[in-house]
Amino acid sequence: MKLALLFLSIGAYAGAGLAFITQVILARTLSLEDFGAFSAALSLVTLVTPLASFGVGMFWLRAFGEEGIQALRWIKPSVKFTLLSIVLILTVIYLWAFFAPHSDSTRNLQLIFSLFILGQVAIELASSIYQLEERYVNLAAWQFLPHAMRFVFLMFSLWVFSSQKLTAINVAFIYVFVAVIMFLVGGKLVLKACKGNLSLVGHALTLDRAKFNSQPSVINVLSESWPFGLLSVFFLIHFQSSIILVSYILGNEAAAKYSVVIIIMTGIYMFPGLIYQKLLLPKIHRWANQDRKKLKQVYLKGNFLMLILGIVIAGTVLLVAPYAIPIVFGDKYVDVMLILSIFAFAIPIKFVAASVGAVLTTGAHVITKVKYMGIIAFANVLLSFLLIGVVGITGVAYAALISEGLLLIIYYYAVNKFVFEKGM
Repeated sequence: MKLALLFLSIGAYAGAGLAFITQVILARTLSLEDFGAFSAALSLVTLVTPLASFGVGMFWLRAFGEEGIQALRWIKPSVKFTLLSIVLILTVIYLWAFFAPHSDSTRNLQLIFSLFILGQVAIELASSIYQLEERYVNLAAWQFLPHAMRFVFLMFSLWVFSSQKLTAINVAFIYVFVAVIMFLVGGKLVLKACKGNLSLVGHALTLDRAKFNSQPSVINVLSESWPFGLLSVFFLIHFQSSIILVSYILGNEAAAKYSVVIIIMTGIYMFPGLIYQKLLLPKIHRWANQDRKKLKQVYLKGNFLMLILGIVIAGTVLLVAPYAIPIVFGDKYVDVMLILSIFAFAIPIKFVAASVGAVLTTGAHVITKVKYMGIIAFANVLLSFLLIGVVGITGVAYAALISEGLLLIIYYYAVNKFVFEKGM
């Protein structure tokens, strides 16, 4: 477990480090207007990307946790479902790009970024396969690869064209080029799984032919994966939709400044995601079915450790950020510190919520989690909209802090009422 965490941490933080450096270069190189438009377009496409795979990757983790090797029967219909979803979501993006009220540059960025979806879907599905096989070195390398390629291609572009000629459109093409590469490479791994080439870990490999021959349909996949798909969508609405909101209400320059805060918070929030989504989630599904005592021990210990770690990181942000932001991002972003300081108080809350919420992904409890996450996500959007009108851009930070607190409260209530009280 410790060695796996080490590999994942190295890969994740190396990738996050390159992603952070890439965003810093873009923030310093592009104008506020250009960087804001770039960030808003990327956030919009990222927001609908989970609808393309619609939770299939996370569903695979649950299916194999419950069925063992018999869950191979879900792979082929899941791939068919994903391909249909990609076509549908691309259509929606094209319609939005052409008919929504925005500038020509924003429209062009959205059209280019539409193909970014292909890479993200491939990354999700291939990551789930590596998790099931517990090939953590491969998983770490796989998730590091797109960040590394974007960084290398960006540096090459700066070397060839110089920073004065680099535009948001140029950078968008770099992101899409990398996405296509990831789609082609990840697709090969998924096709191997379709043929039954999966080295499942933690389960008996005896195949129950009667169950295996019961082939699910695309509709069956939708009926099983939709809670995980909505979880991803609601998470992004909760965390990233504010960039789009700020862009349309306050303009691209304000969106650029808010994007810097999101860049920093994304790097910080990556740690609990790494622990619970990449390392522990397959085990949590297995413990929920095989060892509930172990599940509760991990839950309680995780809550305590996440709280302590969150407090330490929040304090570090408050101390270091006022000096680091002007140095790293430039003087034009110096006034984002107020927004970041508000977000800092949400860090311990977010960390503990990751631990508490992970237990709610097991069994039928995931539907409960979807309901709560959906309510909070849309409440956050509404609150952001209202507070922007009152206090400006800091309103989205206050909305985020309030919604994170509410989410933790209802997660904690749900776990103690529905998971451990009834299940133990």
